[in-house]
Amino acid sequence: MEAILENPIKKRRDIKKNLGVERIAMSYERYDKFEPKNGIKYEWKNGFVIKNGTVIKNTERYIILNIQEKFSKSSGYEQGIRSLSETRCNLNSFIIRIPYLAFFTKEQIKQSAENQHPIPSFVIEIISKNENTYETETKVQEYFEAGVETIWHIFPTLKQVWVFKNNKNVTINTRTDSCTAIINLTEFSMTVEEVFEL
Repeated sequence: MEAILENPIKKRRDIKKNLGVERIAMSYERYDKFEPKNGIKYEWKNGFVIKNGTVIKNTERYIILNIQEKFSKSSGYEQGIRSLSETRCNLNSFIIRIPYLAFFTKEQIKQSAENQHPIPSFVIEIISKNENTYETETKVQEYFEAGVETIWHIFPTLKQVWVFKNNKNVTINTRTDSCTAIINLTEFSMTVEEVFEL
């Protein structure tokens, strides 16, 4: 935590709590250069860095691999869509989120190289038992307002995948239920068992 703040004495004044979420005052320019090395995922919102979970855990890697392998056999992959792990997504001028997986077209990846900020059509978050409920629900709303079309919330401890197609309806999937997503007009689907297959 000390590495985030230039002046440790200033630390107490800069840290605020918002419904249990730790926030640290930081400009966008400073955040843009910020590279934490402590395994914590820090997102940015309205001039504050938000401590928001951890990077992908060793015990979750198989989930990401299962999704990427299944997607590599899809028509979307053939069209050049790729899943990027833990990449910064500028949802607007005030909010940067880092989903576990975000799906971009080849054109969007080229736009990123030109310092543009395209919005992925599909994002995946892995939800731990320690996740802040308010922050999780807020992110769903932010993603949809930015133009994301499908969100999956993966719950490893429950072996469930919640599929959001808008911020009002969620489908809770288990076992052989099929989880779907529309990515750049192509459909991708896999069962919950495939998501959690070891």
